[in-house]
Amino acid sequence: MRGKEAKVTIYDVAKKAGVSKSTVSRYLGGRFHELSPKTRQKIKQVIDELQYRPNNLARGLKNSRSYLIGALVADITNPYTTEQPTYQIGKTVMELILKRLADNESLAQTRLIERGSAPGR
Repeated sequence: MRGKEAKVTIYDVAKKAGVSKSTVSRYLGGRFHELSPKTRQKIKQVIDELQYRPNNLARGLKNSRSYLIGALVADITNPYTTEQPTYQIGKTVMELILKRLADNESLAQTRLIERGSAPGR
């Protein structure tokens, strides 16, 4: 295992569960039909024990989708930039986008919990 400061990785889960990284990946991806009940239970137990949480940035690299949104502001210290209606509109749009993303993530997490496959559950 790594030090307390380091994040737990899929490799750590696989090593402790005595399975391959691919097997853990199948579990996290919800492909339970490819795993025996004993293996699923072992992986779930290790995930709970280590409090593993998937790294979304790493997933983004693998899937070529980061779901990140960038915003450019010319000069945040300039009152013209920060006090104009366009700033307020941009701020409102970003708040709506972030809320929608949070709602979608909550929905996805709820679906994983319902299937019994949520990491750390």
